[in-house]
Amino acid sequence: MIKIIRNYLLNFRIIKSVVIFLLIIVFALSLQTRADDTGMVKARLLEDSVGVYVMEVDIASQLVGFISYPELPERFNGSERTEHKGEGSFITVKYYFSCPDKPLNSE
Repeated sequence: MIKIIRNYLLNFRIIKSVVIFLLIIVFALSLQTRADDTGMVKARLLEDSVGVYVMEVDIASQLVGFISYPELPERFNGSERTEHKGEGSFITVKYYFSCPDKPLNSE
């Protein structure tokens, strides 16, 4: 009888350890996949006027506080002007910048 209980407890400890190990792996993998999810659905680059551009980004509304102004190459003049439009689960964020010396072209 004692041998049966001992075997049962030993098997229970092994099963418990395996289940905890698998839960840790699942949790770690779910964190890794969420880290790569930017929440960004669509981005557009629009020309407002000659040399003035607008970058529109559709993102999840809960991420608005975590994004910052995009890093631009030196030839661009960034503007601190941003707009947030929309309500609900997705927001459109607009960033304005200009490139007066050499506007973008299709080449």
